[in-house]
Amino acid sequence: MMYLSNVHTISSLLKVNRGFRDLIRRSLRIQHKVDLYVTGLVPNLATGVTTVDSIKALGEYQSKWDKFDVDEEQILMRVPEGEHTWGAATAGGVHAVAMKHEIVFFTLPSNSRGIQSRKQTIPLDFRVTGFAFYPQADVVAVVGQTDRVM
Repeated sequence: MMYLSNVHTISSLLKVNRGFRDLIRRSLRIQHKVDLYVTGLVPNLATGVTTVDSIKALGEYQSKWDKFDVDEEQILMRVPEGEHTWGAATAGGVHAVAMKHEIVFFTLPSNSRGIQSRKQTIPLDFRVTGFAFYPQADVVAVVGQTDRVM
């Protein structure tokens, strides 16, 4: 009797799986959502983009990754061994890494758009304990603690 219930359960599962398969095959929208999730993307319904336009954009995205080729490699910043990094942040295409007594800002290059990498280091006479930056306004806010005894 137990064997029959297992066969019945397996038969039921096959019917459900076939039902899901058929549902997915009939729906372009569901197929596209599966494709988005497989590539690590999430559909954003708030944009109002149609499924057809989203499928086209996903195809272009995948095509660009298929053609991706590294022209050159650059090490833009290396944290010295034993150096404490307080944190890192990115805003507006500018990256920042705060270390014990300095903050390093840099941008990544883009050969296809002709953008060179840029790097700037700001030495500090205190230990960084927090920072935030807003490149659009050329503002850096740094909180720190001096190592000097007063």
